[in-house]
Amino acid sequence: MSDNLLSRALGKIEYALLDFETTGSSPAYGHRVCELGLLVIEMENNDGQLDYRPVESYQQLIDPRREISPGARAVNGITRDMVEGKPFFEEITEPLLELISERPLVAHHAPFDMKFLVAELELAGEAFPNVPVLDSCALARRQFDFASNALENIAATLGVDRPTHRALDDVQALADVWTHLLAQLIERGVQNLGELLEKQGGEVKVTKPDSPRSLPLPINEALATRRPLKIEYQSAGGRRSTRRITPLKATRNNERDYLIAHCHRSGAQRTFRIDRIIGVDGGE
Repeated sequence: MSDNLLSRALGKIEYALLDFETTGSSPAYGHRVCELGLLVIEMENNDGQLDYRPVESYQQLIDPRREISPGARAVNGITRDMVEGKPFFEEITEPLLELISERPLVAHHAPFDMKFLVAELELAGEAFPNVPVLDSCALARRQFDFASNALENIAATLGVDRPTHRALDDVQALADVWTHLLAQLIERGVQNLGELLEKQGGEVKVTKPDSPRSLPLPINEALATRRPLKIEYQSAGGRRSTRRITPLKATRNNERDYLIAHCHRSGAQRTFRIDRIIGVDGGE
């Protein structure tokens, strides 16, 4: 991130507003992005009032290569049929990175969206761009006094269109909320991006999921080469099965290690607890 960008006036910056709908709560458990909404805006002054102008928008349903959890489906309404045949995330990384590079990223509860973005870019072999990340939720919590800092509550309080838990609708609601927050902070004397980052409590930390402490050698080798192998897996109920998988990523969450892999039997991505893998055949 350049010092030149940090010193830019808040009303003279293009912002990239981002929202994901996902198959579940955490990429550490193998959940993926199933819809992307992105809105690039620039600020403009209309008769002394700060407003925004859309520069570019991008919306895309994404095939997550796995089932959408019932909890996520109940929130976003996205079904497996809706994403069948849609692009995989790695197929949309080029237009996505073109839109977010060189622009501050804005999301509501940004750590959630950023951990998914980091995980998806890593699977696609891409690096997270060197841009500041702004969290409208953190900014609202630290600098304002809304009854609730949920995006739908702030939008309702301000009398703007409320989010629907579909990605593009949510970033359009966020654009109205973001413009209001910026206008109020500019009135209070916040001048540039560096000062805004201080007001939200510092930069949002963008980190990869924790890595497992150790992995069986055949799994490490398969991860490095993306070649399939056979595992014997024991379910929570004690049932054993043999699976042919292609390992994609290993993660650690809540003191447990997980292997995210494409399961050839189901034809979809699955997450396996590493302590339940009781046999590995790396001969394939």
